[in-house]
Amino acid sequence: MPNKKSVAPKGKTLPNSARRLDDLDEHLRAKDAEHIITQLWEDENVRSGNMNFGLVPVDVILHECSEKCKSEKERLLALVKSGGHVYNPEPNERDVQVVAATIQWLATNVGRCFLHKFLREFEEANSNKTSPK
Repeated sequence: MPNKKSVAPKGKTLPNSARRLDDLDEHLRAKDAEHIITQLWEDENVRSGNMNFGLVPVDVILHECSEKCKSEKERLLALVKSGGHVYNPEPNERDVQVVAATIQWLATNVGRCFLHKFLREFEEANSNKTSPK
């Protein structure tokens, strides 16, 4: 079965991020965190009319609300009615590259440390909450 086209294909990123992907030997790429996360990101951004109203994460991240979509419900309805693109018919290539580079950065050593710190603080903040009675 042929792969559907992704809005954020692997390698469609900023130059330094693309260079890090290209510099690694082919046989090491399958275990490399940046390669793994960029492949997951590519797969996650394949449009499907039957799932999430055809929206992919890049659409949601880059969506720009106006007065027409102040509430979450209004925003979702506006996205659905427009086929996923309310104000930008196609995501701007530079914006897609910046988002892809950010996702890729999360797989770097510094990015993973950041995620671990976030998860620890999130768990700590939520472990102190009491259940509603």
